[in-house]
Parts: sequence; structure tokens; C-alpha cells
Amino acid sequence: EQRLKARTICISVRDAADLTYYTRQAPLPRASNITNEIAQAAFELLCANEPLDGSHAIRTMGVRAADLQNVSAPLQLDIFGDEEKRASLERLDITIDDLRRRFGNNIVRRAVALGDEQMTPLDIQRDNVIHPVGFLNS
Repeated sequence: EQRLKARTICISVRDAADLTYYTRQAPLPRASNITNEIAQAAFELLCANEPLDGSHAIRTMGVRAADLQNVSAPLQLDIFGDEEKRASLERLDITIDDLRRRFGNNIVRRAVALGDEQMTPLDIQRDNVIHPVGFLNS
């Protein structure tokens, strides 16, 4: 949405039982603003650090993109990668951002959110706005 790409993905997790909290981060193989790549990296971090066996409830989880760079920054291409597919996914994310800006955050949603009645009314972006530091200090 801000025309930036992340080189690092960070997660923060709070346990439901004792409210312990930890953060983990990992670099991406290449800078990305593709939603699926960021989500996959966050899920891999979670799986590497949290037993997902149903007996360890998570109270909260946050995902943060770090080490940001402008989308127009030079990029080393991968001769073995599928550059056309990545470009297509980037265009898809730009289109979805434009639709959400024009018609609201719930105009395009993931199917998993539609299958859960508790998630259906949620507007994740609106309800989780983090204000700039200057806003909080004034």
C-alpha cells in the first residue's frame, strides 16, 4: 500500500496460558511486497518456534515487515525464478489495495475469513491502526 518492499519479516507471539511473549525475525530471500510471500514467511517462523499441536493456545500474534526499501530500488533477478509469476502477484496486490482504498477494506477478503462467523465482521486494517509516534507523544 505504501509502495515499499520488506527484506525482513518479524512475528510476535503471546501465549494464552501464562502470557509469555516472544519475537522472532528472519530475512526474506529477496525483498518482497507480495502478500502471500510475507504470510508464508511469517507462518514458517511461527512453525519453527511454536508447537502447533492444539495444546498451546496463542493469545495474540503480530506480523511486521522490516528493513523496508522502495519498490523502485534495483533488484537482482533470479534466472531460475519465475519473474512473470512474481510480477503478476505484485500487480494483483496493487489492484486489491486500490479496490480497498476505493470501496473499503472488506471489499476483497480471504475465503478463510468468510468461513468463520467471528471473523466475518472484522476489519483488520481499520481495527489495528498503529499511529505514528508523533501522534502518541502530542
